[in-house]
Amino acid sequence: MDRRGEILVSNAPQFELVVIPSEMRHRAETIKMLSPILDETVEHLTKKIAQAAPHAPLVLQRDLKLKTLAQATELSEKRSGVQVRAGAIRRFKYGKMGAHLLGYVNEINSVELRTRRHLGYAMGDPIGKSGLEKQYDEILRGQKGAEQVHIDVLGRTVSQYELRPPTPGPDLYLNLDAQLQLTAEKALGETLAMLEKQNGERSGGTVVVMDVKSGAVRALASLPQYDPRPFARGIKTKEYAALLNDPGFPLVNRMIHSAFSPGSTFKLITATAALQAGLATPTSHFYCGGSFGPANCFVRSGHGGISFDDSMAHSCDVVFYKLGFEMGIRHLRKYCALYGLGTPTGIDLPNETGGLLPSPEWKQEVWEDRWYDGDTINMSIGQGFLLV
Repeated sequence: MDRRGEILVSNAPQFELVVIPSEMRHRAETIKMLSPILDETVEHLTKKIAQAAPHAPLVLQRDLKLKTLAQATELSEKRSGVQVRAGAIRRFKYGKMGAHLLGYVNEINSVELRTRRHLGYAMGDPIGKSGLEKQYDEILRGQKGAEQVHIDVLGRTVSQYELRPPTPGPDLYLNLDAQLQLTAEKALGETLAMLEKQNGERSGGTVVVMDVKSGAVRALASLPQYDPRPFARGIKTKEYAALLNDPGFPLVNRMIHSAFSPGSTFKLITATAALQAGLATPTSHFYCGGSFGPANCFVRSGHGGISFDDSMAHSCDVVFYKLGFEMGIRHLRKYCALYGLGTPTGIDLPNETGGLLPSPEWKQEVWEDRWYDGDTINMSIGQGFLLV
């Protein structure tokens, strides 16, 4: 739920097609019959079933549409080891909205199972694959129920006992504001469309809206994005391949998985470091002639005489070139670290990158070259090797 209690993702009833590999008497023929129903290749289904646990139910497709449900039900009556059963699936109220943030669940794979079997996971269980679904999976999943079934030699149920009823997981309340998230995604989408029209190239971008007092994230938009609904029901091979091959990289959450040059927003850090070093005061004045050595200001003619306050207000590059050059990389890096650059923020989303806070040692190791004054000057305006 969002901060106002609006439900964003919920469970809903659905029908799913399941096979039990050990009970498929004519497996090859059955797979050939399943292929057109599921719109999957015989090779893909054969491999998937062969790799599954032989006696455990394997979900081949969730959220069956009416036509597929009818075909699957008919096949289950003719072929052993094929079943149609009721289950639950995630429903996304706003479709794609917040896909990178919310994430999705899908069936656990063999690699995940090896590290989670001791937590009660079993083959066929749904598990959070990305976003908040992954981050809070162990909490959201609740507790599975258990029953004991006795069958005779013909496979008929003789008796059935419920050993433990299932326990649903708790609700997850977010700092996210759904309406603000929708607004952020709409504005970002319109901006990217305008840039694509101007430049003829598709690009991506992010928007983050935070509460300045608490740090709560009210919106986190990353575009292009993907639709989580196919993942929830079991995405088809060709659908997944299309996402992987998309040049816009819709599966990447640019806000936490990508790193960018901070640009002029970084000048606040340079200003802090300069004030602490005594290189500037709030009443200091500087002169911008349009360049500092080979480095130019974005105003080529220069800002002329300019106060320290106005140098930030007008984003004068030359003032910050001078300050960065005078303080040096060691002092500048010290205040970068104090601001948290180069380390993850700790947001409760998986696989956050920490960016890159470069140093002379890093450059020597990676680039096999020494650190130049030009590197410091570049970094003082948020450019160069620095990534956040």
